[in-house]
Amino acid sequence: MTWSAVVVTVAAAWTAAGIVNRPSPPDTRLYGVAPWAARGPADSIDVVGTARGSCPMPSRVTGRPDAYLCITAEGTADPCFAPPVHSEPTSGRVLCPAGGSVTRYRAVAVDGGLVTHPAGPRREFAVRLADGQTCWATAALPGTPRYRCPKGTLQGPPHGPRTHRTAAYLPAARSTAQNVRVTITYR
Repeated sequence: MTWSAVVVTVAAAWTAAGIVNRPSPPDTRLYGVAPWAARGPADSIDVVGTARGSCPMPSRVTGRPDAYLCITAEGTADPCFAPPVHSEPTSGRVLCPAGGSVTRYRAVAVDGGLVTHPAGPRREFAVRLADGQTCWATAALPGTPRYRCPKGTLQGPPHGPRTHRTAAYLPAARSTAQNVRVTITYR
């Protein structure tokens, strides 16, 4: 028997026994969201509209010092991001994610200005699942963001090693959560 015949025979036996060399899932990537550049919105984003509103408090879903909870005529947005450098803490404009995208933003002129606040724990405010869904944190559970996805919810924040994050995903109209891969976390 030749060496190649041995390799094929062993590979066939492993496959029949359920031992298959499967590629490992891709690592979870951390993406630091930076919608502002030095002189305005970053080139990597699309500003798809404008609004007026107020940003009465720091974000409830992430501890970034530039993140706010803002209220406009369209509703509440959390997080919205202030420019990295404020010349005056009482004036401002923020960028709020629009349409469930981390690359599309609505510019909001802030009535009453922005109040500076200290940084808190930096948590993921959005995650992308292996199936392509982007899920956004909500402040429904004090201290532990829950994530709203287009086709269901995550029952808590991603967990596991930083490079191989997973989350408990509950599809809409189902009663049992399943563990799913998180491919990108947004902070």
